[in-house]
Amino acid sequence: MVSGEPVPELPDLSIYLEALEQRLVGRRVRRIQMLSPFLLRTAVPPIGSVIGRRVTEVRRIGKRLALGLEGGLWLAGGTAVEPR
Repeated sequence: MVSGEPVPELPDLSIYLEALEQRLVGRRVRRIQMLSPFLLRTAVPPIGSVIGRRVTEVRRIGKRLALGLEGGLWLAGGTAVEPR
C-alpha cells in the first residue's frame, strides 16, 4: 500500500523493474524520443542532456518507474499497467 491506497499493479511493476535493471543499468543512453511534448514535465536541464549518460539505477516511485542517470538526473514515466 502507498499512502493507504492499494497498488494492485505492484507485482507487475516489480517484474518490469527487475527486467529494466538487468537490461539497462551500466548502459549509456544513446537517444531519446518524446512521443508527446505533453509528457515532458521540465525543460531544465533539456531532455537532450541525458544522451551519453550511464543508467545507474532503476527505482519504483509509487506507480511509476524511474531511471537514475549519471550526474543526478532522472527519467521517470508511467506504465500501461492496469489494475486487474
